Amino acid sequence: MKEQRAKRIKVVRKHLGMTQAELAKELGVNPLTVSQWETGFRQPSLLAMKAVEMLKELRGGDNFIEMLQREANETFDRFNQQYFNGELKQKYRIVFSKQMKTTQGTALPQKKIIFLSMAGIDRSGWEGVEATLKHEMVHCWLYERGKPWGHSREFKAKLKEITTEAQRKT
Repeated sequence: MKEQRAKRIKVVRKHLGMTQAELAKELGVNPLTVSQWETGFRQPSLLAMKAVEMLKELRGGDNFIEMLQREANETFDRFNQQYFNGELKQKYRIVFSKQMKTTQGTALPQKKIIFLSMAGIDRSGWEGVEATLKHEMVHCWLYERGKPWGHSREFKAKLKEITTEAQRKT
């Protein structure tokens, strides 16, 4: 939970194009406080989180989804190199869906689309989005290799490999 709040504040601040000092001034807190929130050294209160969300709504509007898509595309490219050795050759469109409520994501590799849940961001934060993106990328990787791309043994083995590698790096 602590990491999710830290990531959320940083994502919103960047989306708004603000420095830590500018966000601190807007919220009426010390710039060091914002820095400590973002690094996870201090946990923001629920009131502070609500203030950040309200600021996003007032200033950010619909651009927030565009910013999430840009960040997700950058993450996709990084994961493609890191976990798939650049083997995903298709350019996948990442779409954040407000309609998806019960699932975190869905891959349609034949259409070159990965859907990610907006509700999933609220439930699991950016860390959850990254985990879901890795999962969906495994489906796409198998599809591009001409293999069955469901939750097969090969799917589970690749996902376990990725998860294990990610845990070693933290």
